[in-house]
Amino acid sequence: MNESICFMVKTRDRVGMALDILKILCKYNINLRAMEVGPGYACIKIENLKGLSFDFLKNELMKEKDVIEVERIKMMPQEKKEKEIKAVLDATVEGIIAIDKNGIITALNPAAEKILKIKGQDAIGKPVAEILAPDIPMLNTLKTGVSYDNVEIVLNSERVKSHYITSGRPILDQEGNPVGVVASLQDIESVMELVYSFTQPAMTTFDEILGESEKIKKIKEIAKIAAKGNSTVLIRGESGTGKELFARSIHMASPRRNKPFVAVNCAAIPDTLLESELFGYDEGAFTGAKKGESRDFLNTLTRVRFFLTR
Repeated sequence: MNESICFMVKTRDRVGMALDILKILCKYNINLRAMEVGPGYACIKIENLKGLSFDFLKNELMKEKDVIEVERIKMMPQEKKEKEIKAVLDATVEGIIAIDKNGIITALNPAAEKILKIKGQDAIGKPVAEILAPDIPMLNTLKTGVSYDNVEIVLNSERVKSHYITSGRPILDQEGNPVGVVASLQDIESVMELVYSFTQPAMTTFDEILGESEKIKKIKEIAKIAAKGNSTVLIRGESGTGKELFARSIHMASPRRNKPFVAVNCAAIPDTLLESELFGYDEGAFTGAKKGESRDFLNTLTRVRFFLTR
């Protein structure tokens, strides 16, 4: 493929200006690859000139009535906009996916690739219903033009396994009809970590546990040793003796100090539901259990230390 040349022709704004420029290109058998026209200018992309110099073409264009200036440009305005948009999409930490009026994926940034665990080259140009699912909210927005916010999506197909929060906006034409949809994606773990960072209670350290007796000192030493390991820690004691204080102190002294600490009061959970609440359930496991509502703590909040009281 021949190298392209881009240039801008500045003109007076009049009817037929673009046609006069095209006639000059046709006169010298110059292959036009792209053209963008606006009031007072025309940006043109042509194949490399064969046997002609750009200076020659410039002089021929300057002879045309109402042509003010001809100058080389590095790229077409639309190409520049596309590169700027791509740079923005690549830089954002949120996943971005876009579809056209036919539900075909037109854009998928690196963050979305990571969240959905698919490659853009395998998804762009294909139906979003085929790549993700036929009932995702993007397709409903494409039909109705109605936006949606913070919808939780769980995908568990052979092609895609992902759990994320998504918001979507329609792309509307001049008549207000949807011709596409753009959606943002946030990985569920990232969302929960963000929520935790704002809602986490004040954490306790060993230095904040008061007491100078030999038993307290010994318990602290044992707890500090436990904090360095990955094994489950069982803390026993009567109500009000400070079990949770030690659990939080162990967490803050462990390699997981930057991860969420979740305190679960098992006494508030019925015996028949304890296992389901902690380890998840499938639809129909018990009365009222619905698909997608499983509170599977161990799968969702990975690498979290649990403190259970009973």
